[in-house]
Amino acid sequence: MKKFSQGNILLVEDSTTDADIAMMSIRKSGLRVSTEWVSNGLEALTYLRRSQEFDVQVDLMILDLKMPLMNGWELLGQMKEEELISFPIVVMSASEMPKDRERVFQLGANAFYVKPYSLQASFKVFEQLLNQWIVNREQVYKRSG
Repeated sequence: MKKFSQGNILLVEDSTTDADIAMMSIRKSGLRVSTEWVSNGLEALTYLRRSQEFDVQVDLMILDLKMPLMNGWELLGQMKEEELISFPIVVMSASEMPKDRERVFQLGANAFYVKPYSLQASFKVFEQLLNQWIVNREQVYKRSG
């Protein structure tokens, strides 16, 4: 993986274990990215509103679905309503339900990954998604208004 890519990642995950794995995977990638971790949809919404206010660019959101206060579906719906989606959104969930996958795509997500059950598998998944959505983002992400 290229080591010179840069970007800002918003990680929305309520599990400290899963967040730690995500952060470790991002560090392990060698990419120079900034990662902001929030633990629920309300915190993410606040972060996104403030990032617009202060002109902070988000290049990728990695989003869990089942969280307290505001879950991932509610967050996506609110982001869509407020027109806050201007970057790729990758959902990482323990859910393997096809209806969950369909629903997140309808709400504006760009990719859906089932959370791996091992650390090594997690590293591989994160390497793949970072390569696709950070390193090669110019080629793969085109948002049609």
